[in-house]
Amino acid sequence: MPFRIILTVLFLSTMLSTGCGEYIIEEISMNKTLSVIVIEDKETNIVMAEVILSDKVQQYDHAEFLVYGIVSPFFDGRSYFTPEEFGEIPCEVVLYDDDDEEIEHITGNITAHLKTWYTELKTDENGDRFQFSEEEVVNIFSEDRARGCDDICWMYKLRIPEGKTLTLTSNIEPVGNGTSDFSGTLEVHARRDEYANRGDLYQYPDEPFRHIDINTDLWEELPLELSEGVYNIYVCPNVRHDLSLLTVFYTGGISGAHSGYFKSIDYSGSGV
Repeated sequence: MPFRIILTVLFLSTMLSTGCGEYIIEEISMNKTLSVIVIEDKETNIVMAEVILSDKVQQYDHAEFLVYGIVSPFFDGRSYFTPEEFGEIPCEVVLYDDDDEEIEHITGNITAHLKTWYTELKTDENGDRFQFSEEEVVNIFSEDRARGCDDICWMYKLRIPEGKTLTLTSNIEPVGNGTSDFSGTLEVHARRDEYANRGDLYQYPDEPFRHIDINTDLWEELPLELSEGVYNIYVCPNVRHDLSLLTVFYTGGISGAHSGYFKSIDYSGSGV
């Protein structure tokens, strides 16, 4: 019993205020089997999806929803997942009787797209937040408060809607005023979501900020073009360096730039 969920059956401009923030809600209906509600958080780049099993399916005792190889039960006819990709998403619904015997296995594709932008810079996962501005270059770290972390310059939390792109391009200027423990100019690369786990590589009191990213096979060069999707993008140093000015320009659906000064610190005498 194949199915195809048709997008844009209904788009609700209603934004619901909850304890967690405001959301844009889009309902996607499917041929007598499912409804899928895609929820785009206005205050973060988070996207969620609620899957509602139609009461028109044959009688069953319990059911499961399968997507990305993950099995989720239906509770009162509802299940949930976090979309990892957009466009056509293969998924399955399995219905069971009260003896836990499979009575129907439904396969097909969800067709889902993002409708809204979310753009934010954070100094790190728990750091200060800066919204994007199309009017000026936003300075994050001034010259007299240059950042000295080896693991990260800053990160972007992004949601890019269907049909749009965003390109990140870096420009680096040597400033070198002789106050750094190192010579040379900053160089950078980009990393994706998995970089959030870099702390697992080190045992306290050692910490990631003392180390250049060692997983060079996962480095991505800038310019980096991003299309529809949800992203956590880290901008990271390649090398230890003297005082340098980094500017990252973003262009595409929106345009602007962030800048900051960076200067490596010699942690070798810290006892770690």
